[in-house]
Amino acid sequence: MSGTDAPLPPRARPWPADHEPTLFQRAVVTVVAGLRPGELMTYGEVAEEIGRPGAGQAVANVLRSAPDLPWWRVLPGDGRVYRSHAPAHVPLLVAEGHRVDEHRRVHAGTVGIRPATADDATAVGVLTEKVYRDGGYLDDDEAYVAQLLDGAGRVRDAVVLVAELAGTVVASVTVAEPGTPWAEIARPDELEVRMLAVAETARRRGIADRLMDEVEAHARRRGLAAVVLSTEPAMTGAHVLYERRGYVRHPERDWDVDGFPLIAYRLALA
Repeated sequence: MSGTDAPLPPRARPWPADHEPTLFQRAVVTVVAGLRPGELMTYGEVAEEIGRPGAGQAVANVLRSAPDLPWWRVLPGDGRVYRSHAPAHVPLLVAEGHRVDEHRRVHAGTVGIRPATADDATAVGVLTEKVYRDGGYLDDDEAYVAQLLDGAGRVRDAVVLVAELAGTVVASVTVAEPGTPWAEIARPDELEVRMLAVAETARRRGIADRLMDEVEAHARRRGLAAVVLSTEPAMTGAHVLYERRGYVRHPERDWDVDGFPLIAYRLALA
């Protein structure tokens, strides 16, 4: 459903016929019009993509007014449908293969999350290296490239979760217990996230959030107090994801590898 078939969003305030969209409004329309069935973004992610981080509410305002957009493919930051919007919003999401639970949380459809096996090791390594390289996050550090490619080592010595779409591994994350080979900054009561990577072709489906859901659930089952991670300063899209999920910057735990800076985040688990 798209184009002139698109239903009006709840509380729609259509622009008048003579309205001339601003540059911001045009940018929002371009991004949202490009979302395909099955793809999802948050208001904050749209704002980030058009170079206006923090303008999520302004994005929502555009979607209430711009005509013929698949507005239902854009969600609030917590991934939950607004209660007042649910009667109109939920059926549209379900029609595109998503599941909405009793808390109105949207779970992207057709994607399976599971622990990786030894058979996935090569795919995990190749995927992670490609995502980092295509994102411009690799230099000529051959040791780090080898570490990214070492899916076998991660599957052997850590918990690796993968997202599978149509039988293909399209995302992975490494979960390191404190004191194990893949943990870098985790304290004894913390679980550490390493090497979260989602293939370009599988983005906008809520996959990173689903992987992080599983990581945090694993930490709670283990009775740990927090989840921690390190990320590169340039990975601003990842920062948006973590901060939206409640992770807090801890500058006192920032560190570097051979002069390359890494910044620390921590999520305290209730």
